[in-house]
Amino acid sequence: MRPPSRRRLELLAWLSLVPLGGLSWAMARAQRGRSRTPGRHVVRGPLPEGLTVDGPVALWRAGGSVGAVSRRCPHLGCTVRPAADGTLACPCHGSRFDAHGRVTRGPAKADLAPLRVTPEIDGDGYVVDLRS
Repeated sequence: MRPPSRRRLELLAWLSLVPLGGLSWAMARAQRGRSRTPGRHVVRGPLPEGLTVDGPVALWRAGGSVGAVSRRCPHLGCTVRPAADGTLACPCHGSRFDAHGRVTRGPAKADLAPLRVTPEIDGDGYVVDLRS
């Protein structure tokens, strides 16, 4: 039997240093904000007016309408981040998107992928279908 690689041992040692209620930090992070159903993301609580980033999605609320887009940049797949001016920016190559996911500056040529949003039946949150 081959001994584990040094890199694997270092990773396991690092992950074991941060216990969080019986779960390692990596396990807790993987479960945070995710529903138990694959392909769906649940956003808990009321949604404030304007742009909100939650896990793999960016949502906006304007009055009674709510929309969501994927945070995956269509250029090369980096995760876009909220910018100070209320837009979304790709940290890898500088693409910019407005609050609704429409591209405003390249190199991305396509908008962020729109996602279907439905209100939770028994709460004040939203369910985002990641496969749409």
